[in-house]
Amino acid sequence: MTDRSPKEDIEAIKRENLTGRQLRLARRLAQKNGLDARSDLDAVRLLRQAGIEPFSAPQPGDSALNQPAALNTLPVKGKGKDLPGTRISAQEQELNIRLIQEKLVRRRQRRIFASLAKLFVFIALPTIIAGYYYANLATPIFASHSKFVVQKNSAPTSSAGGLLAGSSFATATESISVQEYLQSRPVMIKLDEEYGFRKLFENPDVDAVQRLDTDASNETSYKLYQKRVKLSYDPTEGVIGLEVSTPDPQASFDISNLLHSYAEEHITQMTSRSRNDQIRGAEEAVIKAEENFRGAQERVIELQSEQGIISGETEISMLMGQIGTMEEELRILELDLDELLSNANPNQARVDAKQRQIDRLNARISGLRGQMTDGTDQAASLSRIQSQLQSAQVELAMRQELIQASVQGLEVARLEAESQAIYLNRAVEPQIADDNTYPKVFENTLLSFLVFAGIYLLITLTYSILREQMTT
Repeated sequence: MTDRSPKEDIEAIKRENLTGRQLRLARRLAQKNGLDARSDLDAVRLLRQAGIEPFSAPQPGDSALNQPAALNTLPVKGKGKDLPGTRISAQEQELNIRLIQEKLVRRRQRRIFASLAKLFVFIALPTIIAGYYYANLATPIFASHSKFVVQKNSAPTSSAGGLLAGSSFATATESISVQEYLQSRPVMIKLDEEYGFRKLFENPDVDAVQRLDTDASNETSYKLYQKRVKLSYDPTEGVIGLEVSTPDPQASFDISNLLHSYAEEHITQMTSRSRNDQIRGAEEAVIKAEENFRGAQERVIELQSEQGIISGETEISMLMGQIGTMEEELRILELDLDELLSNANPNQARVDAKQRQIDRLNARISGLRGQMTDGTDQAASLSRIQSQLQSAQVELAMRQELIQASVQGLEVARLEAESQAIYLNRAVEPQIADDNTYPKVFENTLLSFLVFAGIYLLITLTYSILREQMTT
């Protein structure tokens, strides 16, 4: 050994990369030789300082202190302290190896037996209990199957409507609404009030697992209802499937018919609401058009009564006739006046009389023309009155046409409301089951086995991972 410090010796021993088994062997050998080692590396250092190589095979001439603790030496208990063991024969060594192998085999057998016991307790035994329950204890459940379709009588008014009218998309919204309604809590409460749905499962003849407590809440009853009343909707075909399962086959049949009637009532309410809204809108349009027509009619009557004129055209034609007659008389008087003035000595009295007649006719004609245009008095002119009457009469005619259009729209709305009626068509009628549908013994037992096996595997893997993390 060179003159190095203990720390340098330990660092040199670390670089040898000794195994854990070698270090433990050196520690035991140091204890046997009475060396006070603080660590496994320190034990190797102290043994080498004492001239003992802990990892070399023993030589025949070596003393007991100089021999390393090999596999063929065993400690011998003495009075007061342990003494180094002596060498054993090959037969004894073989016997010891056989004993160790038998112990390993027994340990492996115990582990296998423990694993099998765990598999039996946590998988096989629960599966057997579940299979026994499904085969012997579970109450038979009878299911009634039926299918129905929500259809609409609609005459397509556009190309898009024609494409969708014959498909299931035309009633997809109504079908989904019916499905959600039948699976709702109010339907469960209504069914319980009318038929006694809860009493079917509160019967003592029902097994304890499927039995419903007499004081169960609506939430618990609703969960049972969702489990026993199943609806499925096929969007491609538009068919709604209904399955009702109860302990009594007649009850399943009756409940199926009741649910069908509930669905029909729901559809009737939906369609009646939409039809009533459509017809109500058309009726309101007719009432409003009639009110507007009466207002326009009263305006025409008011103008006629205020001006005292029934028809402006008639009045104008009468005035024009009067003006024409007076103008004819005026031309005759003017001719007579010209004839009097053509004389060498005309009678001035007659000339003045003719001239006064001509002036009166001109004034009369001007007055009549003023009544047709601006008027000579404070009364309104016939042209203005005629314009007002024409406007009022045009509005009256328009309101009359609107009434006819509104009445026609009301008739169309009624026809469309009747043609767009939605109804429920039963594709498959419910039947009374002659054999129980549930429980399915083999399928349920196999499912139980898979569930228990999965839980056991999950717990085992979790425990193994945690133990490995804790030991590293």
